[in-house]
Order: sequence, then C-alpha cells, then structure tokens
Amino acid sequence: MTAEYRKRWKCPACYCKTPKTGNLAAPIGPKINNNEEENYKTPETNNVTLRKNMTSRNNDTLSSEEDISLLGDTICPENAQSNEQTELTLQSITNVITRSLQENNNMIIIQLQNTIQTEVQKAIQLLRAEYKQDICNLKEENKNTMKEMQQLNEKINKLQLEHDLLQKDINSFKTQNPTSTSNNRNNENYCKKFVLFGLEEYYKEPECDLYDRIHELFWNLMKVDLRGYIEDAYRIGRYNKNGNRPLVVELISKRMVKYLIDSSGYLYKTGLSISEFLDRSSRLERKALREKMLLARKNGLHAVLRNNQLYIEGKITNINEYPDSSEAPNQQNYTEKENLSPGKNQQNIYTNGHHHSFRKNSTAFAEHVQQTTYNRSCMLRNMVDGRKK
Repeated sequence: MTAEYRKRWKCPACYCKTPKTGNLAAPIGPKINNNEEENYKTPETNNVTLRKNMTSRNNDTLSSEEDISLLGDTICPENAQSNEQTELTLQSITNVITRSLQENNNMIIIQLQNTIQTEVQKAIQLLRAEYKQDICNLKEENKNTMKEMQQLNEKINKLQLEHDLLQKDINSFKTQNPTSTSNNRNNENYCKKFVLFGLEEYYKEPECDLYDRIHELFWNLMKVDLRGYIEDAYRIGRYNKNGNRPLVVELISKRMVKYLIDSSGYLYKTGLSISEFLDRSSRLERKALREKMLLARKNGLHAVLRNNQLYIEGKITNINEYPDSSEAPNQQNYTEKENLSPGKNQQNIYTNGHHHSFRKNSTAFAEHVQQTTYNRSCMLRNMVDGRKK
C-alpha cells in the first residue's frame, strides 16, 4: 500500500456509521459543504470499542500484534502519532527510492549515450577508411582505363589509316574494273542456263508449246520433271529454214542445270546435245581453243577439248602455245580469200598480160583457176575432217 492510498483509506465499519446525506446532492437542492463530511470524526475522548472484522487487512506497515490486540480498533492519540511517523518515513523512503531510480535512469541514459556515440564514431571511422580505400582503388582503375583508352585510340587511328588505304584501293579497283560486279552477277545468272542443240525449231512457236516440248523431252529421255523449274527459254542466232538454232534454257536452280549437264550421256545417238552457257569472254576463249585444236590436228596430233581445256596427246596445253602456227592458217585463209576474189585476180591477170602474149595470158589464167579449185577442195576436206572428228 502506498502512502496516498493509506491516507485515503477509511475503515468500513466507521464509514457505515456516518449519517447519510440523502438527496441533498441533487442539482435542485441546496449544496452541502463537503468539509463537514471530511471533518466529521468521532471524538477522541469517546473510547468506543468497535467490533473488528476478522478479515486480514492489506496494510504492510501494521504489525501482527496490533491486529491480534484485545482492544480492537480503539483509537488512541499515541497510535495516531505513530501512524503519522510511519507515513513520513514511507514518504521519505519513496522519495529516496524515486531519486535513486531517477539517478540510475540518468546514469543508464548517459552510459547508453556514451556507448552509442562511441559505436557511431567507430562506424564513421570504418566508413571513412573504406571510403578512402575505395577512392584509391577508383583512382588506380581510372589510371588503368586511361592507359587502355590511349592504346585503343592508337589502334583505332591505325585501323582508320588502313581503312582509308583499303578504301582507296577499292575505289581504284572499281575505276579500273567498273564491270567486275556486273560480271559476277552475270556469271551467277549464267550458271542457271544451259544450251540445247538439235531441238527442232518451228516458226513463231508459242512459249507454252516450247515449254511442253522441253518437259516431254527431258521426261522421256532422262526421267527428269522440269515443270516449275523453267524460267525462260529462247533461241540464239539468226533464223534459218533449213537449220535448227540452239535453244538457251534458264532454270531456277543451279543444281538442276549441273545435273542435266552431267547426265547428258542419256542424249547419245538422239541428235541432241547439252552444253553449258558461255558468256562473251568464255566464248572467245573457246573459239581460240578450238582453233588451237584444229591446228594440232593438222599437224597430226591428237587434240581434244574437255571442260574448257585443250588436251594434246593427253596433256593440258595453254593457249599461248604454237604462236607461229596459229598465225599461219589465218594468213593462209586470208590469201585464199584474196585469191578467190574475182576483181583482184582479173587485175593481176590483166597486168601480167601487158608484156606477154594472149597464149601466155590464157595459160596463166588456167593455172590460176586450177590453183583456186585446189585450194577450195583442200578447204572442204579440212572442214569435213573437222566435223567427222
């Protein structure tokens, strides 16, 4: 029990004996001073003995001897003084305790503040040290990156110079060979074409009929279905009633063209043949190789053209071989053409006839005719032999 509660505490037996106030506390009735109730006490001279309840009191200050006394709750002045002294001692004790508690609390707060300050300072020092270390590391990394950047800039400058040189070379190459790219594209397109020889030609034949004939031909001979593969087909050369012009067929895929050229053996003894499509430069090369082949055959050598290469006696030969012999037939053909031209021959005969008689001129003319006929027969024989071979 606290001191304040003990001051306020009243004996229940005494409280029951106090007179009742009635309904005077109502707001309509007159007010009664509360001091009368507070000051109302039994006189000290009246030594009234009251029957005491046997219930235990929750008073820690009273001893067990006072509770068991025979006098009961007899009020005496000595007891009142002792009660006041005990109340004073309790107040002083409580004050001392509260002061000590406050002091302890203050000490604890101060200690906590000191510990918090020390911990915060330690943490700040650690953070500063880490921050300084990080700054040093960043400075070193920055130096390394600057060095790497300088090296990269040097490499970039070198590459830029090389790029400029290559660009100049490319531009010069383009100026020297402006048609190189177009030639490459044309070569890619030429790989999709092949030439068919010997196919019968009809005058003004529609394309659909021509495509159908090509489909039937390859299906019957090679068992190859070209439906959907043919992109274009056209004849090359001048139209001739007696001959069949070669037919150029363009397909969609290069593989099909290669397959047809490789399997051209199926066209043996059919009057038909297949060859790859050649551009202008390759045609000129093929023409030169053919002339070399004919010259080698005239010299009694075995010469064959295979895969755009000239084989003489089983060996590959270059175009630059036999330079003198290549010029000889051209000169011979040129002289033969000159001899066959009538104007020049008559002029030569007439010029020779100024200083000779008519008989001599007639004999010279006859010899000239014989020579021309002999030359023509030789030319025809060579042509026939070339075709047979």
